Amino acid sequence: MEEKKRHAKGVEEFEGYGADPVPAEGQSLDWSDRLFLDVYPEDRRKHKFWPENPKSFREVLEEYTSRMQIFTGLVSKAIAKSLNLEADCFLNQFGKRAALQARFNYYSRCQRPDLVLGLKAHADGSGYTIILQDDVEGLQVFQDERWLTVPAISDALLVLMGDQMEIMTNGMFKSPVHRVLTNSDKERISVAVFYTPEPNKEIGPEEGLINEERKKIYKKVKDYADVHWEHYQQGKRALHVAKEMVLNDEEPQKPYISRHDGTIEVIPSPPSDLIPIIDLSLLSSSEPCSAQELQRLRSALCSWGCFQATGHGIPKSFLDKIRQVARDFFEQPMEEKKRHAKGVEEFEGYGADPVPAEGQSLDWSDRLFLNIMTNGMFKSPVHRVLTNSEKERISVAVFYAPEPNKEIGPEEGLINEERKQIYKKVKGYSVVHWEHYQQGKRSIHVAKVQTWGVYTEYQIREANISTRYS
Repeated sequence: MEEKKRHAKGVEEFEGYGADPVPAEGQSLDWSDRLFLDVYPEDRRKHKFWPENPKSFREVLEEYTSRMQIFTGLVSKAIAKSLNLEADCFLNQFGKRAALQARFNYYSRCQRPDLVLGLKAHADGSGYTIILQDDVEGLQVFQDERWLTVPAISDALLVLMGDQMEIMTNGMFKSPVHRVLTNSDKERISVAVFYTPEPNKEIGPEEGLINEERKKIYKKVKDYADVHWEHYQQGKRALHVAKEMVLNDEEPQKPYISRHDGTIEVIPSPPSDLIPIIDLSLLSSSEPCSAQELQRLRSALCSWGCFQATGHGIPKSFLDKIRQVARDFFEQPMEEKKRHAKGVEEFEGYGADPVPAEGQSLDWSDRLFLNIMTNGMFKSPVHRVLTNSEKERISVAVFYAPEPNKEIGPEEGLINEERKQIYKKVKGYSVVHWEHYQQGKRSIHVAKVQTWGVYTEYQIREANISTRYS
């Protein structure tokens, strides 16, 4: 990667190494590389996916997993106390074999951060998620109809409630919608640990949170994470499947904001000082400040569904180790990373998440574009490239086009009584073509002498051509 980055193109440049800009309309795509691992219980680990390089990766991740077990115990008890419940009530719901899954994320620099998301808007299907950020901001939460950027605090861990904790708290704590922005100047690393109830274990609202004033909102559910994933693939929330009852006037579940359609601009905001910071070291004491911090914790999770945790007992030097092994892994040659690649039907391992089931057909390529131009005289066919689950593919395209600012048009010898002049003379057509291509449209109609019925959309969108090999 370092060698390829020597030829990287700039944000405003087209020539050089780097991905093509995404279409200007209708898509807001995930822009990330990731490694996903089951880390606890230990018998769920698939070591074929655990990197052997960097050398310290496994040792550091094993220690981080142990620290996360302690951390989730501390947080789960604090959450229960903040609601005046038995300290172990949520731990009992999660079960002794509650799952910990680690997701290492690498967000490379992106040429169009105004159009491309590092991770689309979503809420988590876990009990809750613990996120370690590096020093580059990008994570945002949706609060009060606006996106707020989570500050990067070097010794803090962001605790984000998932849908299952919203169910267990009978809707008192919120599972917030969040997303990740891309950055044109800096790369970004994060490590997310998902804490989820053990498989096949039924969870539901705590009895102490159901009374005359607060009716039971959610029913008991089992393996909710699987249901959540099915809905996530379609850009939708899944919480409605756990509702005890749906009122007649209740609005149906709305899809996530997963496309750049102008509803919410993909624009970075300054880090927000509104996101609560909770000192976990204060929660285990009998001092008055402990009760105050528990109240702040409850308020944070009722209104925000997340908080920045400090005082958690994990040294900053060790958090830096986690960040470093993550960065070292992603900076390795592709051949080394591919040794831990996930299969088509697997979620665990190295490789991108599956493509959403509906509404997106994504470009999946690196490219080196050389400005050698091409000129086509005959039919210009619509074409595409399929991906492959088993093999990589390399191609080199040479574009031969007229020199800039040179007017072209139909050859006079091809115009006669039988074949009228169809196209007029044009100049700088490639620029016009690119503008239309960015919107998923053809541009040939702009060169027509006379246009009877303008055909602007590529047939892929209108005819819904299936992605099948032939």
